[in-house]
Amino acid sequence: MDHFWDNPVRRHAGRLIAARSRRIAGLVLGMTVVVGLLLQHHWMEADWRQWRRPGYAGRLVTMSLLAEVGLLGAWAASRGGQLGRRVRREGHLDDYRRSRLAPVRIAAGLWGAAMGPPTGLLAVSALLAVVVGSGAEGLSPFAVLLAHAVVGILVWFFGLLGLLVGDRTRSPAAPIGVCLAVLAPAIGAIALLDPLLGRLDHPQVWIYGALLPNPVTAIAGALGMDVLRVAWLYEHMHAHEYFYVSPLPWQMVAVYLGPTALLFLGLTRRIGRPE
Repeated sequence: MDHFWDNPVRRHAGRLIAARSRRIAGLVLGMTVVVGLLLQHHWMEADWRQWRRPGYAGRLVTMSLLAEVGLLGAWAASRGGQLGRRVRREGHLDDYRRSRLAPVRIAAGLWGAAMGPPTGLLAVSALLAVVVGSGAEGLSPFAVLLAHAVVGILVWFFGLLGLLVGDRTRSPAAPIGVCLAVLAPAIGAIALLDPLLGRLDHPQVWIYGALLPNPVTAIAGALGMDVLRVAWLYEHMHAHEYFYVSPLPWQMVAVYLGPTALLFLGLTRRIGRPE
């Protein structure tokens, strides 16, 4: 019986970009910890000698997850772009079209192939974070898994975005550039809005809107942290002076689900349209 999830395109396309996946995964995981430590030291202003204090491990998990959004998202976008370029350049896309597979299965297979190793890395990260965070005050396994689910939605979104960009360009850096072009305004919107808050009616509504697509807010919120009250941001921004409600993690996820569905629909239609 032909099952939807038993996808030959995913298996074949996965072999096309399997080279060095484990090494890159290890490098990305290591970089998330290093960047998390740097954020802990410079942004959270925690001294290196505080690593034995209660709560340090929990904050390190939080900072590492914030770093993971950018690093893992960029890797997923890069893999998607690499696969999109290769299947078109080498004629594999035409071979897939000549098979009996429906365009939606081809699209799902390509997406799944691009996202295999990043998803595996995310699972390893979740397991390590649960183990490390189990000794941290106030950091429950459910909160850690919820934060990783938020990261996972973003990473799959960037993988699909990279797949579409790679199908249209020969530049290996273009998918990563598009990924960063989406992340930068999503994270920085609150900083751009901050100087205008005193002139706006109902600033709390604007603050909520600026924070809604922000993955930093969603991940920190899932782990019980209000990032606007971190000491560094507290000193450099004024948003905390106004009454505001941070969006819930699932609300940020809902913001990205719509574009993800549209991108997948666009990929499916492109595959189904002969050239």
